Parts: sequence; structure tokens; C-alpha cells
Amino acid sequence: MEASYVRVDATLVPQNRGNIVRIVAKCDAYDPSSETASLNANGTVTLLTASVNESPQVGQIYDVSGKVSSDKDDIIAYSLIPLPEDTNIDAACKLAHLTQKVPHMFHE
Repeated sequence: MEASYVRVDATLVPQNRGNIVRIVAKCDAYDPSSETASLNANGTVTLLTASVNESPQVGQIYDVSGKVSSDKDDIIAYSLIPLPEDTNIDAACKLAHLTQKVPHMFHE
């Protein structure tokens, strides 16, 4: 059975500690020495990238799959999928909130 990914934006990360999530966000900063990125999706969230092979590029929008840390609001990246620069992050954030309100429409 496939894992269920909860769509989130930065405001929904704290309530999803320990969960596997998906977030569409723009990379605002990347620090290769600590392997952390700062993502923007209706707020800022820290992405830990040590577990993925690629380094995020500043200014690029990504569809990120990962797990929210159990003790912090950081996301441990499982995958980074680059999206086109005209991706509407606001619409993705609204979709994340909609999936929280009516999860039966988006999850099994």
C-alpha cells in the first residue's frame, strides 16, 4: 500500500509533526555546509536535504515530499521535483488548506 502524503504549506507544518507531507514552495536560500534550505510557501519552513542527492537551487520552485521532524517544524526531504517558474504557489497553498478541510475528497 502506498503512503499517504498530506499536502501542507508552512502554516500547516507544525500540526503535522511526524507525518509524511508534500509542499509546493520556492527555495529562498540554501546552505550547502548544513544541507538546509529555506522554503517559502505562505511562510517559511526549513528543509533538511541530506537524504536527497540533488541540492535545491535558490529561486526554483519545488514539489517536495518529506517527513516533518517529530520535535521541530523542519521537513526531512525525501524528494525534490522542480516545477516551472510560473507555478502558482498561492493556489498550491489554498489546495493544502482545502485538503485539510475535506480530506475525504483527496485521500483514501
